[in-house]
Amino acid sequence: MKALLSKDWTVSKGLFKNYLMVMALYALIAYFNDNVFMFNGFCIMIPVMMVINSAAYDEKAHMEKWMIASGITRIQLALSKYLFALVLLCAATLLNFYIAAIVIDIVEALAVSFLFCLVGMTYVSLVLPAVFYFGTEKARISMMVGFLIPFGIGVGITYLFGSLGIQLNELLLLVLVICFCLIVIVASMMISVRIVEKKDY
Repeated sequence: MKALLSKDWTVSKGLFKNYLMVMALYALIAYFNDNVFMFNGFCIMIPVMMVINSAAYDEKAHMEKWMIASGITRIQLALSKYLFALVLLCAATLLNFYIAAIVIDIVEALAVSFLFCLVGMTYVSLVLPAVFYFGTEKARISMMVGFLIPFGIGVGITYLFGSLGIQLNELLLLVLVICFCLIVIVASMMISVRIVEKKDY
């Protein structure tokens, strides 16, 4: 697994400098608009894009075939992308927390940073099964839909609880969001493993 993470980082770090330049631009925009959450959101999207780029490289170079031949299991192959995403998202979350804590309360900064990380991991989990099944080029539609699904479910839950007369406080909403995201992540891992196990490379 360590070798897979090292390979993904080597593939992705070439584009990391470009992301840093765009991040600096977003930092300036967020500063002049007095909106730290704009910067936080972009920081979380960088790991997502790096994971997808690493998957695109693997597909183009037919790396999966060589990795399986070298003794790496298909389960490791599938789960390595999730682990790579988690490592990058944790780094982005630390940066988000540091920046947000300068502007807002520390507890609020911690909560916001954690939620952004959870959303980023959920988005990766929505996209990766399609990437494994269709390939990165054909999975572009799922990448766009991945942005809309969490929003749609959030609106749906709010409407459902409202129609049932259940008051949604912040704590209950937070618990629901965390539970939903964890279910999506675990289900996505299981689906991706099943796809990779059956895929003919």
